[in-house]
Amino acid sequence: MTPEQQIQFAAEATAQRAQLRHEIEILPIDRLLEKQFPPGEAMLGSNLLDKSGALLISGPQKIGKSLFAAQLALCLANRSQFLGMAVGDATYRVLILQAEVSAKRMQQRFAKQVVGFSREAQSRVLNASVFSAIKLDKPEGLDLVKQWLDKHGPDLLIVDPLANFHTGDENEAQDMSRLTGALDDIRSRGIAVGLVHHHGKKSGNNQNVGHKARGSSVLPGWYDSHLSLERAESSIRVRFELRHDETPEDMVVKLNANTLLFETQTDDTAQNSLVIAAIRELGPVDAETVGRHCGKTRQWASDWLNRAVEQDKLVRRGTRPILYSLPGQPPETTVAITQEGVVVNTNTADGVRINGEAVNLA
Repeated sequence: MTPEQQIQFAAEATAQRAQLRHEIEILPIDRLLEKQFPPGEAMLGSNLLDKSGALLISGPQKIGKSLFAAQLALCLANRSQFLGMAVGDATYRVLILQAEVSAKRMQQRFAKQVVGFSREAQSRVLNASVFSAIKLDKPEGLDLVKQWLDKHGPDLLIVDPLANFHTGDENEAQDMSRLTGALDDIRSRGIAVGLVHHHGKKSGNNQNVGHKARGSSVLPGWYDSHLSLERAESSIRVRFELRHDETPEDMVVKLNANTLLFETQTDDTAQNSLVIAAIRELGPVDAETVGRHCGKTRQWASDWLNRAVEQDKLVRRGTRPILYSLPGQPPETTVAITQEGVVVNTNTADGVRINGEAVNLA
């Protein structure tokens, strides 16, 4: 970049900051309560994504995170439901910055995905296969993205995957804070940001959705909503984490190989996959724990756990509490210290005994 270009970029950045300071409103509460927000302020139902919001889509490798994000973009542009969730009333545009998939491969994917979407919707989803050329934590990378945002005017920017768009150590809070600061700069323009990110290597041991994604705790503190994709038998389990609303129930989806779109599953197989996946993740536990883990009731969990037992997919042991485990799982007792307190799980027939006395874990 020439010195003249650097001066020009600096001048533009100063002008943008001045414009931002001019647009920020400081309102007393009574006037804030009277303020009318446009319909497009809520972009995705259940308060999952607002204008200027922050969304994380995470999952293990090769689970379909990029396809999932592209489907969200098409649904927003088409004003059609995303996995049963309503989208806002505005006309949305989405810019996808793709760092792992070439333009040719994205073309092949979109050729299948867009069949059910209007031509107008297709024109409102923009793709840029940038590989690792853009670093948002570097001034030149952020400035270039801002130029694209000014030119194309998207309502949502999808960054896929996050790891390719920064130079820092994702486990270092200082490095991630620098990155989220750059993302907040983009959000200050009224643009929502969606990140596609990988799960950590040992994420299966983390029951908390917020601890699934790789890296520093700065990221969970930054986003408004989190959609975590997790394998569940032959399907995919979607778990939610929300800042602005109650957490929705877990969802089971399956990728249609012909359309490359995810479809919600509500049949018996899907429900079974949820409880079995919960047992695989939690270890031997009772119905109440499974229900809480899946965002559903104890009765729902009990019904489907017992059906899985009838199909020889799970084993039921003990009394008060009744504990469920995977077939062939050896007897074990685990003790974990969590924020909620000490959690003891066992799949032994006699349950837990302390000094020879049985302990009721109910």
